[in-house]
Amino acid sequence: MLKISWKLDNEDGPDPVDPTGELYLSSGVSGLIFEEYTYLDSWFDALADGFLAAKKGDPGIMEILEEPDALKFEPLGHRGVRIAYKDQKLEIRDTDRALCILRQSVRTFLSEFGGDGDILKNRLLIRLKDFSEKEFRSVYNAEPEKNSDMNSELRVA
Repeated sequence: MLKISWKLDNEDGPDPVDPTGELYLSSGVSGLIFEEYTYLDSWFDALADGFLAAKKGDPGIMEILEEPDALKFEPLGHRGVRIAYKDQKLEIRDTDRALCILRQSVRTFLSEFGGDGDILKNRLLIRLKDFSEKEFRSVYNAEPEKNSDMNSELRVA
């Protein structure tokens, strides 16, 4: 199961134009990916595109706008995916569940901003809002809010 933990840098309040922070991805299968001092909106956007490609069975190299390295997605067997970033790797068994977890994490991330007015200041936040609102029914026929083991985690400093 995918676990997404993130911390938004918000000493002066959340900044919708430059939402920086740290991101930690882990899995019950194997591996972890951690990046600090990064743009969370760019990471969430690349993760969304990568998981959607992997769900179709397509490998993908997803650029993270402000980062020199890309996220690499390699579909594995029955609905799984391997994600690589720099020298870090992570395997996930179920892309459907991962998408539900990612959508929930993106919704939580977007809720940190003052509403649609703030979100409209950043084109990636607009894309993420659209991604988070798309109806998605996995094989479990449930959104994460209805299934307690699909929760992402907000890590507080």
